[in-house]
Amino acid sequence: MNEKKAKIGMNATFIVGLIFSIIGAIFLVLGIVLFTGLKEEMTDAFMFLFIFSGIGLIFFLIGILFLMIQLSKKEMSQRLLENGNYVVAEIFDITQEYNVTVNGRHPFVINCKYEAMDGTVHIFKSRYLYYNPESLLKNNAVRVYVDNNNYKKYYVDIDEVLPKVENH
Repeated sequence: MNEKKAKIGMNATFIVGLIFSIIGAIFLVLGIVLFTGLKEEMTDAFMFLFIFSGIGLIFFLIGILFLMIQLSKKEMSQRLLENGNYVVAEIFDITQEYNVTVNGRHPFVINCKYEAMDGTVHIFKSRYLYYNPESLLKNNAVRVYVDNNNYKKYYVDIDEVLPKVENH
């Protein structure tokens, strides 16, 4: 059976987490290696190396925290997709996010809305797309997988209304 997988894309949280954890790990390892080599000598170098590895530890922990946040989002999206509770939302707009730039390009976001039985209109945003999906849409309605108790936890399944796209 072909099981769907949630795609959340690579975003700033992941990139910052990856960079911080790599730099932090390098600083931490270098600090510990240099610290153990000079621990007999109580000089100014000792304090420098202690601070060096301390900063490395802080960077590493911040990076791991960001990566855990990203992993948590991915797991939540996958859980929502597997749970199968969805609403059908109408795509009403495709916009570029000008506050985000990756390699000089601004990603596109598909905005969709769903009107609940009580008249409340819920607006959902898709993950970032690095191409204009407007001419590729198969349908104007998209499934949005939601948490039963909290509509702030959602996953827009745009793969359902877009063909597989490969950028070259």
